[in-house]
Amino acid sequence: MLLLECGDQKIERPVSTAWDRIDMGRLKLSKGKHQISLRATAPTAAMEFYSLELIKPDFSNKLQKQAREMHSDTSWMRQAKYGLQFHWTSMSAPRRGDRKPYAQACRDFPAKEFAEMVNSTGAGYVIITTSHAQHYFPAPIQAIDRIKPGRTSERDLVRDWIEALGAYNIKLMLYYHVGHDDWRQPDGWWRATGYDPKNPKPFLDNWTSITTEVGQRYGKGLAGWFFDDGCVYYPLNPDFRRLTEAAKTGHAGRLVCYNPWVLPRMTDFQDYLCGEGYDFLKFWDGLPADGTGIYTSGPHKGLQAHTNFVLERDWPHSRLNTDIPPPRYPKEQFIPDMKAGIAHGVVPSVNLEIYQDVGIGEASQALMAALKQELKG
Repeated sequence: MLLLECGDQKIERPVSTAWDRIDMGRLKLSKGKHQISLRATAPTAAMEFYSLELIKPDFSNKLQKQAREMHSDTSWMRQAKYGLQFHWTSMSAPRRGDRKPYAQACRDFPAKEFAEMVNSTGAGYVIITTSHAQHYFPAPIQAIDRIKPGRTSERDLVRDWIEALGAYNIKLMLYYHVGHDDWRQPDGWWRATGYDPKNPKPFLDNWTSITTEVGQRYGKGLAGWFFDDGCVYYPLNPDFRRLTEAAKTGHAGRLVCYNPWVLPRMTDFQDYLCGEGYDFLKFWDGLPADGTGIYTSGPHKGLQAHTNFVLERDWPHSRLNTDIPPPRYPKEQFIPDMKAGIAHGVVPSVNLEIYQDVGIGEASQALMAALKQELKG
């Protein structure tokens, strides 16, 4: 049990056995300073505490209403049944030889052949990583060039992806990472973008300028965002309504999520759960029996059930002169698990390693083709 105390006010609530947001109830606080304490009242297993949030009830209700009004329809994800995810980045390695500079790799990317390969797997959408360990973007985005030149490509590869995939009625979503690993050089991206919890405005202004420009540029062609490392945003105490409005610029129906890793949702201003890990295929607690896929209770209440997971060895294929390994899950396990998760409303995004010169592992492509045959005929 958890005990919250403030003066003579005491509120006790049970502790969840997993990460969750616990509503501790209401405190009456008069004007002035107060000391609030939170502690476990009985011996428990290992327990971690992340944060204590205080919010006025009326303002909380207002935010929840605004979030509901901004929610986008996720039914197209469920109708797609499953999608693919690719970490094609500045660190991607070709089949053999040295990797090309990022801008050159963007120029040489065979978008039509890529879309044909995706179609062979039966995926209804694709999530493509635009930045990961290093911050780059495969299109001429001025907001990025203003922060740090040399991190974009002259070719608008995102536009070419939208058109090539669209020929097969496959939607495009973009994975975006804020670049906190890209800091080692004195003039690295992370320093240039201005991340500072004590002064969050420069970073948040840069972030919204990037997502706003991208959203305006692609409109309905960009079906969604996958914002990774959501825990990086949380210490800034940002206005998530503002962030999500920027992310949906140009298309109000664009889906948005902030990846909380294993933590509960950090904001209601999002549409679907990132769900990092294969086990989320089987995470059905709080899902309705009708397969509609929206959590009605628990740490992800209100979000579309979704998961993304590594099928082979790693998220990107970054090892030079190394073949993509076979799937880590045998067909006899993978297909039944996928079918069960999908039947419960979970939408899986299967991450496949991809070479810089494009192409995926033959065994993985065969496994995805078998899934397509099983689910889509």
